[in-house]
Amino acid sequence: MYGYTGVHSKAEEVDLESGETLYPGLSAGENQLRWGFIRKYCGHYMSTSKNILRTSSSLDFVLCHSV
Repeated sequence: MYGYTGVHSKAEEVDLESGETLYPGLSAGENQLRWGFIRKYCGHYMSTSKNILRTSSSLDFVLCHSV
């Protein structure tokens, strides 16, 4: 209808695991450096959140008196 063929977004064209750069104009070395930082940051965030959750749940079991 009116020449409309469908919704086309840029997100469908981007495959993060294809080895392409994060954005145009970025060299391969800079791309690896940025991906390394992203993986390190996300890994650190995930391990920290798991440790906080584990510590808080264990404190709940230790400090909570049974009825």
